[in-house]
Amino acid sequence: MSAPKNSIKPIQSFASFSNYTSLHLAVIRENIAEIQNLKKPKELYIPDSINQDTPLHLAIEAASLQIATIIIWQIFLQPDFATRQKALNAQDREGNTPLILAIKRGQNKIAQQLLGHQEVDLSICDESGNTAIDLCCNNDLGNYLKTNTSPSNSIANPHSNQVAKSVVVK
Repeated sequence: MSAPKNSIKPIQSFASFSNYTSLHLAVIRENIAEIQNLKKPKELYIPDSINQDTPLHLAIEAASLQIATIIIWQIFLQPDFATRQKALNAQDREGNTPLILAIKRGQNKIAQQLLGHQEVDLSICDESGNTAIDLCCNNDLGNYLKTNTSPSNSIANPHSNQVAKSVVVK
């Protein structure tokens, strides 16, 4: 079960390590060098066997901007669109994509980074039926999403289009 919005779960508190890939363990141990030297790209989207958390979900749960940024960058470096799409849209046991989880946790900087990827699917719903757009209507990201969504329900890639650099507060 997820912690309340502003509750930060220390990375070291994640229980049984046997349920995780080597990338999950690198995130849990905050081993930045190992995360940066990713050897198995498919580990970016493989969930753990308990909560269905990917390494990016774990970094967001722990409110680790640095680790989340490195993982997002690793995802961006993957040449295969399908791999990037799987990693950015993976859902945990509660249906949270990394973007939905970042919005629920108030991790706006992480959410903005995720919004910079055209592979992020804004139409995915969590188990309550909420999309990222639904959730951020009560969040600083509401105006950001309204101004930066394209007709296909994706956010433009910041490397090819103009995307706001800062969140507009409602």
